[in-house]
Amino acid sequence: MAEEHQADPARSRVHGLAGSPLRGAYNHPPDTPTNLFVEHYGCGAVPYITTGRPVVSATTHDLDGGGVAGRTGQLAFWPVAEPERRVEVTLDDYSGRLWGSFPEGMVQDGGTYAFAARSDDGLAKSAWSEPCEFTADLVGPGQAPKVSSTVFGENAGPPGDGAQNRPGDFTFDALGDEQIVTFEYSGTGIQGGRVEADRPGGRATVVVTPAESALNDLQVVGIDRVGRRSPSTLYRYWVRTTQPSATSPHFEIGAPTDVELTAELDDAVAFGYRIDGGAEKTLPVGPDRKGVITLAFPVPTPDNWWHTLEVWTTNAQGERSGVLRTSFPVFQVPPFISPAPWRGVVGEKRVITFEPNYRNNVVSYAYRIGDGPEQVVPAAPDGTATVEHTPTVKGTTRIRAVSVNSSGIRSGVGDGRLLSEAPAPTVTSATYPGGYDNGGPGVEGDFTLSSPQLPVASYRYSFNDGPEQTVPAGPDGTATIRWAPAKPDYSTLTVVGVTASGFVTDSRSHSFWVKKLPPTATSPQFPEGGTPTARVGEPVRFVVTPALPGSTEVLWRDHATGAVLAVPVGADGTAVFDHTPSGRYFQLTFWTRKADGTVSGDLLKSYSF
Repeated sequence: MAEEHQADPARSRVHGLAGSPLRGAYNHPPDTPTNLFVEHYGCGAVPYITTGRPVVSATTHDLDGGGVAGRTGQLAFWPVAEPERRVEVTLDDYSGRLWGSFPEGMVQDGGTYAFAARSDDGLAKSAWSEPCEFTADLVGPGQAPKVSSTVFGENAGPPGDGAQNRPGDFTFDALGDEQIVTFEYSGTGIQGGRVEADRPGGRATVVVTPAESALNDLQVVGIDRVGRRSPSTLYRYWVRTTQPSATSPHFEIGAPTDVELTAELDDAVAFGYRIDGGAEKTLPVGPDRKGVITLAFPVPTPDNWWHTLEVWTTNAQGERSGVLRTSFPVFQVPPFISPAPWRGVVGEKRVITFEPNYRNNVVSYAYRIGDGPEQVVPAAPDGTATVEHTPTVKGTTRIRAVSVNSSGIRSGVGDGRLLSEAPAPTVTSATYPGGYDNGGPGVEGDFTLSSPQLPVASYRYSFNDGPEQTVPAGPDGTATIRWAPAKPDYSTLTVVGVTASGFVTDSRSHSFWVKKLPPTATSPQFPEGGTPTARVGEPVRFVVTPALPGSTEVLWRDHATGAVLAVPVGADGTAVFDHTPSGRYFQLTFWTRKADGTVSGDLLKSYSF
């Protein structure tokens, strides 16, 4: 159809010939790959690579997406100086990017290499990309730099070279190793860093100012263009000290004390100093290179006796020497505190002595006992003082005190302790002395209470956690109570003493076991040592004789039913009753009781037909 008629539908034709299809295909050739990378560097971003088989990649582009036969690509590798060694590798194209590595053994230290990429969609190939070149640097610097100085001689000794806190030069030399392009240095008392060589394999000079005197060291390494480090060089040198010296006198709280300073440098014109990091102060240097500062510490520092003095000198140009840093204690001279007796009872008077701890001119003491207010006592001519104290509570009481001299300066705080006890009363009893088998139910016993250490006016007591009762103490401080247990087994008497002022002592527990007084039980059907004549279903007679004087009834329990029955004690002092057992074996328990409720303790007996 002529081109001028192709847009006219009236010119259309219809062909219906069976088996005559028209097939066609259309394909864009892939574009040239872009965005080439070596390792993780874009092409041209880094000229040196440090691995023997660097990974490379390139981005592919195709307007048609995947080709008919699937998309692949080629990477080509070669030494720039030997293009005839070119190696091409076909790789799958993973989502628009080719990945590969240089062939084993191709990349050698110092060589320059290139790679290129092209894309293949199965129908057409793109053009090769521009080559991406790099240089391989696989080996670091092999030798250590040389270090020299016109000021600080190597391995020199005292008195040293140069001067502390004064600048001096150091020269680093790569000795022609062209891999070294940078030097890195660090050392004692200097600010380290890096410096570029004047050329690959060349030299560099730095100026440092050592802050430390005596033996110093400087460590230097060479660094190549990719960051590899050479062996290190250690340069030792001795720096002449410039810091002044200072005497170390004995410091005492509140006492002005002279410290003599001596300058080390001949051109020093002034001392500078500060205490504990405070404000800087100055002092002229005398003709003999000396100066004196007077220090005083009038305020006690109980948590830290130590202070720091920093001293230096300056010359007429304002240049500073090294800094002397020294620490010294300021003795707080806390007083000695001696209670006598140190250990005693509540209400006992104590005498507390304060001593000056070798401090001179002590005129008084300010002290506090426990949580009480501060009090003041004048000192005797020998610097000591005494006070009296009577503890009213038990436990440890803290005593704190400071000495005050004639200038009104307080010492550090002295610390003392005294112990006050409130011993428990003692308990004695002939009838119930403690342990097992004491007295018996209803048997009265006397208990004597005493307080040999702490004078008391009365005693409070209770038996078996019952109601508390009070008994007054006699002139000798003792009291006697009489008590009869209402039952056998374990009992406890608890006692405290009470002083005239109402103070209560520690508690005393006096424990003992009350002996049982069980009754005896006989039966004519079960004679002792004889043959039983009891019959099943017939009553058995029991005769019970109390052992507890004054018993008015016998109580007995049948273990088969658990029932407890009472039988009065007759005029003959026994109780008689009949019991018909329900089986061929049975157990009965017997005990007696007085009218006041006192019980005897039980008797368990077993019977069988």
